[in-house]
Amino acid sequence: MVDKPAGLLTAPTPESDRNNLASLLARRADPRQPVFVVHRIDLETSGLLVFARTADANRTLSEVFRRHDLAREYLAVVAGAVADDLSVVDRPVGGRRAVTHLQLAERLGTRATMVRARLETGRTHQIRLHLRAEGHPVLGDRKYGASPDLGAPRMALHATRLAFAHPRTGAALDFTSPWPADLAPWLESLRRSS
Repeated sequence: MVDKPAGLLTAPTPESDRNNLASLLARRADPRQPVFVVHRIDLETSGLLVFARTADANRTLSEVFRRHDLAREYLAVVAGAVADDLSVVDRPVGGRRAVTHLQLAERLGTRATMVRARLETGRTHQIRLHLRAEGHPVLGDRKYGASPDLGAPRMALHATRLAFAHPRTGAALDFTSPWPADLAPWLESLRRSS
């Protein structure tokens, strides 16, 4: 389990193989033991990621993610006042079924809301696309976001919880990551102005 900062790629891309989390972890690990990328989060998203240390663990964990047999939760600060009854978004992403469960976490006046998003499926940009489709884009999201973005220093999306069974023992694992420090002052300013 790794807590990724925003602005760091999860793994190399065709455009760049430098400055990514997988390469940083590989340099710190035993050179005889590769680091496997189990899943990814967006460049500007912070939070929890799973890497595997063996090929067997990678296969098992990749299957867990493929079957969506885990809990994945994000915190997001979005534009506008989210309705109390907005709880499930079931809308295809890239032609594939995509389901996001939403829960109000904190009202920040009429201009912003913090929501907890739990993924039932995991599609590229799923939370960002679902929230935009509902009229509440993630603040600071340069691709799908709102204007104005209320001064968000970056995309206000954080992978806050991952829970799954250990790939070898089957023991329940549950990891959490608090709201990131780089967004904390901005969130406080929203609270004060609400």
